[in-house]
Amino acid sequence: MANPSLTSTAEEFFKECPRFRILTSGKTGVGKTTLIKHAFKVDHIQGSDKEPGKCDINDEIHSSENIRFVLHDSQGFEPGETENFNEVKNFIQQRAQEPEIRDQLHAIWLCIKIPEAGGRLIEYDRLYNYTRYQMRSQLRHLSKEEQKKPVEQETEKYFKVECVDRLNQLNHRPKKLEWTTYNLVRNHVAESVWVASATAQRVNVDLNVESSIRVGIKKYWRGLASSINFPGNLLRDCLSIIHKDIVKIWNFLDPDTILEGNEIKAMILGLVQDLADPDASNPNSGFSENLKTIKASLDVATPISGPIAPVVATIGLSVMFVNWLFGLYTNTPGTLRSLMGYIVDLTIVLEQLFWFKAAQPKNPAVSSDDVKAVFGLYSNSEERVQVHREIRAYVDNMSLLDHAHPDNAHEEVERLIKVHRLDLFGANKPAGGASR
Repeated sequence: MANPSLTSTAEEFFKECPRFRILTSGKTGVGKTTLIKHAFKVDHIQGSDKEPGKCDINDEIHSSENIRFVLHDSQGFEPGETENFNEVKNFIQQRAQEPEIRDQLHAIWLCIKIPEAGGRLIEYDRLYNYTRYQMRSQLRHLSKEEQKKPVEQETEKYFKVECVDRLNQLNHRPKKLEWTTYNLVRNHVAESVWVASATAQRVNVDLNVESSIRVGIKKYWRGLASSINFPGNLLRDCLSIIHKDIVKIWNFLDPDTILEGNEIKAMILGLVQDLADPDASNPNSGFSENLKTIKASLDVATPISGPIAPVVATIGLSVMFVNWLFGLYTNTPGTLRSLMGYIVDLTIVLEQLFWFKAAQPKNPAVSSDDVKAVFGLYSNSEERVQVHREIRAYVDNMSLLDHAHPDNAHEEVERLIKVHRLDLFGANKPAGGASR
C-alpha cells in the first residue's frame, strides 16, 4: 500500500488556488471573448445571462472545457464616465481584501481594439492637447503658430516611447501575453497562483514545460539519487505520483482521463525498461513472457493490475521488470535511471501531443489514437536513444554512495528536457525563455 506521504504536488497547489482569476476590461466588440477562447482553448464559456453589451463585474465566467480559469468582465471606460470606473476600482479593492488567495484577483487584462486602416490606437489629439498643457510654461513667449512644432515633437516623442515601443515589445516571443502575465504573477504572488496561470493557458507550450519543471523540482524531482521521498513505497506508486503531477500541469482537454490511465503509463514504462537494472529488463531472464504469466504476476502485485496486463504483454515488458516495478523502491542506479527516463520521456511525449492537437483545432479533446501516434514518433526517434544514452552516462559516472556531494539529478533531468524537446518533425525547439 502506498505511503500517504506520496501526495500530488500539483493538487496541493490547486487546493490553494484551483483557478486563475482574471478581470477583463474593454468595450463591447474589442474581441475579449475571442481572446479568452484562444488563450484557454475553449469553444464555450458560461457566465452572465444579461443582454449583449451588459455585464455584472461580480459574475463569474467559466468553461467546463477548462476548469483552471475564471473571469470577471467589465465594460470599457467612456471619456468623462465615472460610474463604471469606480465600480471596477471598488471591485479590485474588494478582491484584494479576500482572505483566501483563490478568491483574490490575480490579473487584469485591458483589451483595446486594433485600429482599422487610418485609425488611431489612442486619441492622438487629446495627447497633443495634454502635452501642450504640460508645456504651457515653456510656450508662453511663443505665438500659437510657433508653439505647434515643439508640442508636436514632444507629443511624438512621448507617443513613441510610451505607446509604440511598448506595443512593439509585446510582439516579441518572450513578451507574449501569456508569458507577460506569468512573469508578473510569478514575481508578485504565491506559487499556487502562477502555477494556476501557467496551467490554465493552452497556447504557450514553453509555459507548460517551464511550470512542469518548476512543480516537479518543488518536491519529487529533488532527491532522486538520494531517495529522500520514496523509501517504503512501491516503485509503481513512485512513478505514478510523478506521472500525475506532470499530466495535471499540462491541462489537456482530456474528458476520458486518457493521460492519467494505465495505457500511457505502460507505454512510458516500455520506454524506460532498458534503463532499469540489467536483470529487470533482460528479456532472456528465463521467465515466461506469455500473457497468462504476466497477468498472474500483476494480479499478485496489485488489485488494479487487470486493465494494464494486456498492454504490458503487448509492449513486451519482461516479467522480471514487472516484478521489480511492483516491488518496494530501492536506491539503485537502475531505479534512478528509470525515474529520470520516465520524467524526460513523458514530458517530451506530452509536448509532441501539444503540437499534434494544435494541428487539430476542430478536435481538441485527447484520444487514445492521439497518444499512440505521438508515442510512436518519440519511441522510434533517435532523440529517445540519445536521451537514454545520456541518462546512463550521467548515472553510471556518479556514485550513489557518495553523500558528500549534493543530489543534482533534478538538474540533469531539467537539462535533458530542454535540450531534447522535439516537435512533430524532429526539429529541436528552444525553451522559449524558460529559466531556472
